[in-house]
Amino acid sequence: MLIKRKHWSASDQQYLLLVLTLTLLYAYLMLRLESSVPAICTVYIVCIIEVIISSNVQYNYDVCGRTEYLRWLTDNKTLTNWIGFRLVGGTYAQPHAWPWTAELLWSFGKHCCGAAIVDIDAVVTAAHCFRYRFLQKSYKVLLGGYQLKKGEEHEIIGISTHPKFDVTPSANDIAVVRFKPSIKYDSRKRRICLPKKHVPINKKCIVTGWGHEKEGGKCSAVLKEIVVPVVSYRICNDPMHYDDLIKEDSMLCAGYDKGCVDSCQGDSGGPLFCFHNGSWELHGLVSWGHGCARPKKVGIYSKVAGFVPWILKETKRLRLLNDSYSND
Repeated sequence: MLIKRKHWSASDQQYLLLVLTLTLLYAYLMLRLESSVPAICTVYIVCIIEVIISSNVQYNYDVCGRTEYLRWLTDNKTLTNWIGFRLVGGTYAQPHAWPWTAELLWSFGKHCCGAAIVDIDAVVTAAHCFRYRFLQKSYKVLLGGYQLKKGEEHEIIGISTHPKFDVTPSANDIAVVRFKPSIKYDSRKRRICLPKKHVPINKKCIVTGWGHEKEGGKCSAVLKEIVVPVVSYRICNDPMHYDDLIKEDSMLCAGYDKGCVDSCQGDSGGPLFCFHNGSWELHGLVSWGHGCARPKKVGIYSKVAGFVPWILKETKRLRLLNDSYSND
């Protein structure tokens, strides 16, 4: 039976795009295995795939944790293959592949920290980024950027650091920042999903940032990314690692025992996000660590899953507070 449809929804279009792309990818792999097929055939298929991926499908930008970049199709088993090792030990991200990544600047233009978009007028970041939080005009937030300090500039109108934030040892290191004007989600600016559950141990996740490319080095000129596995608290708190400094209720460990790959200075507040049920979820914010990419010293992140109710409450409170000031 032939069924005629007058309108294809955005989800229908994405599904058809996915099926067609995967079909062509399968055909491409089969051709690569068949040595008797002329090489020009594989070139044609690769070109078609590129056209499909870059085609102007009408996406629903309001859905959190989605990216037009097709790498989210891959599962954890092949995650390191398409990201690659080599922040410290990372690789350059594809432009606007991770549209929830934001940047905080000092008002005089110096890079301060990373952040993650969670609403049309709010980002979350690390509390330690705001040494002068009562001087909010000292900061501004950049959205939709790829090159360092080149994003769309927004004014910060409210900062809420966690009331139990402790500089030593950086427990509850999280802050909600409200900005104006609010944004309309598009391919360069989208919110990431907040998690409903804690991330499992050994889950491979992605960290993005413009931080130092080596310990004591300079900030990256463009956004970088790394893949790191979540490390158990038993390992992270043993005497060879952090010797019981890690607080399970507010901290998350992620990285490699041998070092080589890690977040670093300037990445603070940037997102650690993991793929789950078709979307990317924010599970960590770069917080602290001993050096950068040192053996036995994995990165320590603020554990976002433990702060979701507080994030939602503070986002709403800042909005009501600023709106009441505007009406006075």
